[in-house]
Amino acid sequence: MMAALVLELQKEALGKDVGLTDLLRKAYFVARKLKVKELEEWVSHELNGYPSGTDLPPYRTISGTMKVWNPYHGWQTVMFESSKTMDALSTRQCSQAASEIEHILQNSKDGGSATMDYSAEVAGQIMSSIGIDLRPSLHIPLSALHRILDSIKNLILNWSLKLEEDGILGDDVSFSDEEIRRAAQANYNITNIYGNVVDSQLQQGTQSSRQKSRK
Repeated sequence: MMAALVLELQKEALGKDVGLTDLLRKAYFVARKLKVKELEEWVSHELNGYPSGTDLPPYRTISGTMKVWNPYHGWQTVMFESSKTMDALSTRQCSQAASEIEHILQNSKDGGSATMDYSAEVAGQIMSSIGIDLRPSLHIPLSALHRILDSIKNLILNWSLKLEEDGILGDDVSFSDEEIRRAAQANYNITNIYGNVVDSQLQQGTQSSRQKSRK
């Protein structure tokens, strides 16, 4: 006998044996079957990445340390007199698919970091401000990337628990008409799950940024 779909989703969200991509696929399947459009869209973005111009949830706002690569001295931290400027340049949004973040973590050494490049425009402004022609990048602690993945799992778990509370469990690979009706009446939406969206202070840089592991 197959376990209820929602209970399976809870079990996989709690365990460590199922990869996040597989968990997201099952969550997408559940959202699609229940016709919960906003959650379906959220899971799709987590699976495929957030398109340019799309609002990102607050757990995807990350902070790091701006550094430039000096061929004689290696990575050097860049500081600004204005704390407001420093905070703005050190805070970015990560739009990559969850699978890409997982790949970065899997291929990074313990204690290492990931780097996020600034757009050409923002990098040029930074180099002009510091008076050094060395391209800057933001160094992100791996713990910040782990927090993104943990947040995704927590959201899926909380949603599946809410479904159970509302008497929506599923049977094998489907839901009854009554369960679909309950889901529609519950008016599930991702805003209620993760709160208000926070815009990036450097959205233009985020949209054209890329991430890579740094050994």
